[in-house]
Amino acid sequence: MGSFTIEVKGADKLITKFENMSRKMEKEVKNSVKKRTFEMEARAKKKAAYDTGHLKRSIHSDFYNRGLSGEVSTNLFYAPMIEYGTAPHKIKAKGGALKFKIGGNTIFAKSVNHPGTRARPFMFPAFLVTRSAFTRDLHRIMRDVVD
Repeated sequence: MGSFTIEVKGADKLITKFENMSRKMEKEVKNSVKKRTFEMEARAKKKAAYDTGHLKRSIHSDFYNRGLSGEVSTNLFYAPMIEYGTAPHKIKAKGGALKFKIGGNTIFAKSVNHPGTRARPFMFPAFLVTRSAFTRDLHRIMRDVVD
């Protein structure tokens, strides 16, 4: 059976152009990831519930995949309880008794029925706003690099 040969004239120039596009696109995407990740961090901190300030201070950004991925997080165990709220639940003393004040009176109890807490989202609203901006960035980058 016969064979066919296809020769592309100017292939070296085309390959170089694709490589340059790839480098430019990667740089632009990294810039956008960094900008939008820090933007999300700032928005989450601004929206976070404030009592002692510990939650706001715990919100931080990390970058992975050579800067192509960004993450905003907090390591506080109670952050999800603030973000999503809690259902009514019983709190039991570990060992002795629970001690708390109501109207200036000190109360001791072996358990209490907690009514739950309402959600006070801070991370998800920051994500939603930032996601839209990041998507616009990616569309612009694709349009600019391909043109």
